[in-house]
Amino acid sequence: MIETISTSSFNRKAIIGFILAILALLALCAGILPIPFTILICYPPGILFGIVSLILGLKAQREIRADGQSGRTLALIAIYIGGLAILAMSCLITAGILLLPRIYDWIFQALNQM
Repeated sequence: MIETISTSSFNRKAIIGFILAILALLALCAGILPIPFTILICYPPGILFGIVSLILGLKAQREIRADGQSGRTLALIAIYIGGLAILAMSCLITAGILLLPRIYDWIFQALNQM
């Protein structure tokens, strides 16, 4: 007799959500670098990655509960990191917009001293 071993497969949405959450976290860290215009380059895709990872993590949680697949931890990590990355980037963008007049004043003062 041959016994079949039933292995539960990983949920693909959980894996993809986890990868996108890591990319959102990398975009957040890269946007903080003191290199000009990294915020403009890194934050829009980072926010998009965070939103998609959050949605995929939530859908994966629903599918895992219904089908009994593996990947619950990856889905939870995708939800948490995706949500925190969105929140952090939104706060940094808001702070940058609120500080924009002071930044312009500082730049003009620096140029006038030259």
